[in-house]
Amino acid sequence: MFMPSGAAAAQSQPLAVSVTPDTVEGSAAAFPITTTTCSSIVSGGSPPYTYLWERVGSPDPGASTEAESPTASATRFRANGFVGGFLFETWQVTVTDAASRSESASVTVTWTKT
Repeated sequence: MFMPSGAAAAQSQPLAVSVTPDTVEGSAAAFPITTTTCSSIVSGGSPPYTYLWERVGSPDPGASTEAESPTASATRFRANGFVGGFLFETWQVTVTDAASRSESASVTVTWTKT
């Protein structure tokens, strides 16, 4: 099968993932509290890609937080409740390409109830 050199080069590039921004904040007087959008940046690998946003580690007791679009390339995060005035979490996006290769990147989410 003939493959143009550009296509062969693109397929041989390793899958790489980053997020922007790498820190997001949500602050409000009442729940729910929503952050700005966090986007995954993907290069290399073999499209199409799948995405999964997950909290890293166990949630704090009493915390109810979620990714609004857990299987999209970009998401906002929402806190529906937590105990105390502050909550810090790490969320991770795992990107898998068509060849079943996966890479991850993380974002720090800071919540403040004012």
